[in-house]
Amino acid sequence: MTKVRYYFYQTVGVNPLECLRSWNSHPMYQVKRGLSIRFVCLLWGLIIINCTSLVYAQTLEELESLTNERFTFLSNTLGARAKGLGTAFVAIADDGSAIANNPAGIAQIRASQLNVNRPLSNLGKSTEGLFIYVQPVGERQSVGASIYSNHPSGDNIPEGNLEQIFNVAYAWQLEADSKIYVGLGGKVFSKDGPISFNGVALDLGIFAQPIGQNIILGLVGQNFGPDVKLNYNSGLLQSFVEADITPPVEHEIPFNFRFGMAYHSQIFTFPYRVAAQVDKSTLSSFVRGSIGAEILFGNMLTMRGGYTAESEAGQDSSLGMGIRFHLMKIGYTYINREHHDNRHEAYLIIDFPSQVPKRRRTPSTTSLFPTVFR
Repeated sequence: MTKVRYYFYQTVGVNPLECLRSWNSHPMYQVKRGLSIRFVCLLWGLIIINCTSLVYAQTLEELESLTNERFTFLSNTLGARAKGLGTAFVAIADDGSAIANNPAGIAQIRASQLNVNRPLSNLGKSTEGLFIYVQPVGERQSVGASIYSNHPSGDNIPEGNLEQIFNVAYAWQLEADSKIYVGLGGKVFSKDGPISFNGVALDLGIFAQPIGQNIILGLVGQNFGPDVKLNYNSGLLQSFVEADITPPVEHEIPFNFRFGMAYHSQIFTFPYRVAAQVDKSTLSSFVRGSIGAEILFGNMLTMRGGYTAESEAGQDSSLGMGIRFHLMKIGYTYINREHHDNRHEAYLIIDFPSQVPKRRRTPSTTSLFPTVFR
């Protein structure tokens, strides 16, 4: 009964015993004591039942929300350049970050490539970073690996919460004269904190030029894998015991579906491309839409921008630029986020001369997009 009184006090803000004492001194109670007692008993019974159900439902909702939030990092777009395009990247995917966004895209990379991404807005407060290496292994195949790690820290951030993703990918062009690329990726991921877990999953991506010479389509399905086991820390388990809740022991990996289209052409002598994309994750009932564009000036400077909208997550906009120095590209992205702090991110791409046989220089066997955009 003490526990019920506590729940009622927390929910309504009034001590039920004080209410009863006040009721005893009320004139209506003195006149109709017998009838009032029955009425009060019935009323308090209904209140107790409803209050207990209310607290229980709120706790279950909080648990479900907390658990889903722990998996959001598996649905994020990775890479500063991809974010500079508003995350509309699956139909472009021509640098190493394609490993995490559309593995089919790495088949376009025809030189060994090192790709490093690092946020600039939280230096000293996070060890977040994305490190990628891609290696061509034939005329039409490439392999790659990436490591993403994010360990936020600060006065208002609890200990733990380390999230990591290790990706490997293999991609190939179907035939020498084909305009279709296919990529298969595997990942191992983990998350620490109040609810911790680890697991494995597969990604499958397609990159194609089915219509003319200027339109590219990209399609990817992410996180095909078994349910993961959830581990709760002692403090969270104690709260479940007090609320008489049995937490789930497993959780499904959020499946992501992404479809994008890109169009490339030129204005005067300046090449440009525009991309659009839709994303759907099982973590949300909403569909996320994004658009992005970039234009190249003088084979050296690239300017880009993008916009992302989702009913649940809000609207984000981004601006970025990239500068090319022979085999090295450096870039910067600014992200204006509606419901979170704004971000500044940077990337570095270094291409190394490759020893693999060079492709025949025909439209069907070269990259579907000019690589100078990076």
